[in-house]
Parts: sequence; structure tokens; C-alpha cells
Amino acid sequence: MTAHHPSRPTKTSPQVAKKAALIANFYGKRGQMQSLLNGLIQSLALIPDDQNTSYVNPTTRTYLRSVDPPALSAQDTTILQLALNRAGVVETAWETMRTQLEAIVPADEVLKQVWGYTLIYQAELTEQVPLLEALVALLPDVQRLHPTQSQSPQVLVKADFAGGWLWLIDLPQEGDGLQAATVYLALSQPNTENRLVREVLYNPVAAFLMADLIAHKGYHQIRQYRIGNLDEQYRDKMQTLSRHTDLLLHDLTHVSVKASEVDTLASKYGMLVSAVVHLDQLRVSLIRQVFNFAWWGKQAGENEITSFHHQHLQEAAQELELLVAQGQHPLGAARTAVEMIRTRLDKQQEDQQQRIGVLLTIVAVVLSALVLMDKENARAVLELLGIAQPIGIFPVLGVQGVFLIIFWLLIRLVIWRLKFRRSKKPRS
Repeated sequence: MTAHHPSRPTKTSPQVAKKAALIANFYGKRGQMQSLLNGLIQSLALIPDDQNTSYVNPTTRTYLRSVDPPALSAQDTTILQLALNRAGVVETAWETMRTQLEAIVPADEVLKQVWGYTLIYQAELTEQVPLLEALVALLPDVQRLHPTQSQSPQVLVKADFAGGWLWLIDLPQEGDGLQAATVYLALSQPNTENRLVREVLYNPVAAFLMADLIAHKGYHQIRQYRIGNLDEQYRDKMQTLSRHTDLLLHDLTHVSVKASEVDTLASKYGMLVSAVVHLDQLRVSLIRQVFNFAWWGKQAGENEITSFHHQHLQEAAQELELLVAQGQHPLGAARTAVEMIRTRLDKQQEDQQQRIGVLLTIVAVVLSALVLMDKENARAVLELLGIAQPIGIFPVLGVQGVFLIIFWLLIRLVIWRLKFRRSKKPRS
């Protein structure tokens, strides 16, 4: 749905809502939210109940809950649910309460262990005021903690609930800490005894609260690869490995491959493998959140807001799946190049061993020939053939020449047999 930003009316407009409240939900790892909890209790002067799970300041009508959801999909989570109330003009009350909360959470460090947080600006619609008029008047004041000057609240999607309406204004896609905010505007129908708040917004067992939690866990996974252009860096790693693989394959068909080039390929390959593994882990985790959100979305009534979140999480899961699949292609090509290099090196080693074998054979034959072609041995051969003494130099040279021809033929035979065996071996 395309976001829109209605024009704000003039300051002479009548009051469109009353009974302002600001609800803040903080979602984080179980066992790591104590610092934030203690800061809220101390700063807001809250008194605990007997179980130390709910806290209240009756003077300021401030309420805080620490909830450890029993649901299987949230057993690793603690939810801090804070509700601030203030009388007076709604816009002024919201700004005052947000400023109060900003003083408690002054920097990202406080939200270091938080997956994300939700701000719900809630009020009761004044009777006979058109809903669109109220939206136009109140929307500019609906912002996250420590908003930037350029931040302009926009309606992303709207959903109807029993007892009122809820608008989604901002998503936690910009960054962690203070920027990891989901922002809503909630208007209760007149004379409904705050049914929207009691049943949907400030209820530790409300299905919408669990859907909001699962959405935050999913958006946290999305930010792990989108923030800081990590997806672009990943694509650069793929292109670098592909270029180096292509260069090696080209060199493999023309010249011998250098060891330094193989080392570079191994380095680039290792970096991309690490990135693919990381993205695949995020993909599996995000798919789990998509599955969990689908279930909790049904419990919350499958309204327009839950459908909006579900679509965003599904698209991100598909994007991660595509990124992982794309990373497999250069990895496969690099593995092929490595296998070809290994085959080439094995072949070179085999050829070298065969050449050494031929050389050793020739040396052995030559040494044998030198022994057999000795003059004394040649005269002994002539004596065996019955040639009378004294034997002249020419018969001796003749015998040595015959031996030389025979050994030359033997060397040629050895070389031919080795070449014949090599040619019969299957080529990889």
C-alpha cells in the first residue's frame, strides 16, 4: 500500500481526541532486559507488585509489565510493556510523554539487547469528529524516539479492531537501537471503555502483541544483511570470485597456473563461503519467523496490518533465498576450476614421473652398454666366435658398433612402450 501524508489542519481546529496515552513495548533476549527494566522503574518511580512482574505509579497513572511469553515461538524473549497516561491536549501530551521516555532511553546503548520496540500513540476519538479529520490533526506527532528533523510520519496501512482503529506509521528497517521502531497511531471509539487498549494494545496475552513481537524478530533478521550495504558487499564478493575463476580457467588453457593465483582463489572462495553460510542461517531464521507470524497473524484476526507485516517478511525471506542461490553459482564454478587445476597438477606430476623413469632407464642402458662395449669384452666376444689371435682394432670396433646399434634399438623400444602405455590411459 502506498504511504500518504494528509495535510495538517490549522491550529484553530477543535480538539479531535482526548485521554492521551503512549504505550511502549520493548522486545529483547530473555535475561538481558534487566538494565532497561531497572532504568524504567527508577526513572518513573514505579512500585512493584507481589510477584515483581508488574509495576505502577498511581499518581502519574504509569504502568509497566515484564512478560516472559510461554509460547514456543517466544521462549527466548522478554517483553517490557509500558503505558504512560497524561491529561490535556492530546498532541501536547504525546510530545511530553515521548520526551519523558527519551530522557530514560537517551542513546542506542540502552537498547543494545533489544530486537526492536513499538510505540503506540493512543487516544479516544471525540464524539462526532470525522475519523479522517482526527488522523490529519494527530499524525504529525506520531514519531519514534529521538526522531530526526527530516522524519515525516506517513500512513502505511490501517486496520479496524473492536473498539477502534489502528494505523501503521513506521517500520523498524532503518537500523538497530533507537531506529528499530515500529510506530502506530491508535484511536479508540467514543464510549467503548477503552476496549481497544484492554483487548489489543495493553494486554500481555493479546494475540496482536505476539504478532508484533514476531514481526520485530523478523525485521531484526532483515537488518542483519540490509543495513550497511551488506547485500551489496555480498554481490561484490560474488563478482570478484567469478572474475578470478574466469581468469584462472583462461590461464589453464594457455599457460601453467601460478601457486599465488590458486592461493588468491582459495581466499576469495573462503570469504564467499562464509558470507553464504551467514545468509543461509539468516534465511532459515527468517523463514521460521514467517511461519510463526502466519500463525499469530491468524490469532490476531488476519487484518490489514498483520497482512502487511507478513508480506514484508515473506519478501525478505525470498530475497535471502535468492541471494543464497546466487552465491552458489560462483562457488560451483570455483570448485570446478580447482578440480581442473588439481587434475592438471596430477597430470603434470605423472608426466614428470614418467620422464624420470625414462631417463633412469636410458641411463641404465647406457651404463650397461659402456660396460659391454669395453675393448676387452669385445675381444672376448671375438674369441668366442673363434677368431684367431692377434685380434686387430677393426674387428673390435665392429663388435662395439654392433652393440651400440642393439642398445640404441633397446632405448627406442623402451621409449615407445612408455608412450604407448600413456596413450592407453583414460583422460579425465
